[in-house]
Amino acid sequence: MTRNELTSLDYQILGLIDYESEDWRNNSEKILENFKKSSELDKTNFLAQLYLAHIYHDMGNLKLALENYLKVDTETLKEFQLWRYVKLIEQIGFCTYELGNETGRNSIL
Repeated sequence: MTRNELTSLDYQILGLIDYESEDWRNNSEKILENFKKSSELDKTNFLAQLYLAHIYHDMGNLKLALENYLKVDTETLKEFQLWRYVKLIEQIGFCTYELGNETGRNSIL
């Protein structure tokens, strides 16, 4: 890695900075790009994957939110912070319900 290359964590932080701003909706595409890049650079970055799902959820795109929630490494998330794991289950359930159980998946996790 050269000195100017950004890491997965760098992209995650850039995404979080914009996501936590009051005008995050105006930057939603940039936020999505940063979380996607973070997830691509490090497939084990479960927080980047989780925040990618959150931004889709907040934008109202529940189908993409659900797809991305289901990619989160639940075991690692559970070990990291149990409350985030519980919230993830809630968000998966909400999206699944709102989408009319389109995924056909009987067991969430």
